[in-house]
Amino acid sequence: MTGAAASPLDPNPHPHPLDNLIWDALTSRQAGFALGGESARRFRSDVAPFAAIARPDDESYAALADLVEEHGQAVLFTAHRVAPDPSLLTVAFELPLTQMIVHDLRPPADDLDVIELGPEDVPEMIALVESTRPGPYKQRTIQLGRYIGIRQQGQLVAMGGERLKPEGFTEISAVCTHPDWRGRGYASGIVSRMAQHIQARGDTAILHTGSSNTTAISVYRHLGFELRRELYVTAVEPAVRPETREPVLSGNKGNASGRP
Repeated sequence: MTGAAASPLDPNPHPHPLDNLIWDALTSRQAGFALGGESARRFRSDVAPFAAIARPDDESYAALADLVEEHGQAVLFTAHRVAPDPSLLTVAFELPLTQMIVHDLRPPADDLDVIELGPEDVPEMIALVESTRPGPYKQRTIQLGRYIGIRQQGQLVAMGGERLKPEGFTEISAVCTHPDWRGRGYASGIVSRMAQHIQARGDTAILHTGSSNTTAISVYRHLGFELRRELYVTAVEPAVRPETREPVLSGNKGNASGRP
């Protein structure tokens, strides 16, 4: 495996950039999407709900609390458990997250009619994500990278694309297939094509899935992805919040692709 294989409870929480990949992305290639400063940053809310802290200390959590207070719930991918002062932030949920990295990519099949997706497809993309719940997808998420899909009978039935881009790596995300069109290899074909495209550009493809989604993990292993390490996906909200507010990733458990 590549990178740190240590426990998520290691005292050194960020020995590898992929252990704090949202921070690495927002302070490098995706800094143009960032709000915040030297201690905490987040994506603009119409792009993605993701945020990160430089270090798991009081200063960083206080800076994150300011961003959450102003822009709403934020979601972190971390090697350490997110443990802010409860007077600053409330942990809405925490789930184990499996991070996978490709080493020996299986070539994609040639018989899938894959199309490029653009801004004009965003309404359909959001509708597909809402019906399958692979994770959050916002109006401007498409600006994070390339997205491809499959249409059948004029309907967008499968899609996937690029999201987080820490230096040297690109995350494959929003992989989903309409329930009526599953079992045809659409999702795995899209992942293979995206990984091939990412490798051709000189990056290494990575992805994330809920650790309980053994079906998705098995599919990704078959494509050439390997476990890199376990992380946490954690949502935080203001310390005092309306009880009716719903989690951004409410469909993370048991979704079609296992993708947060």
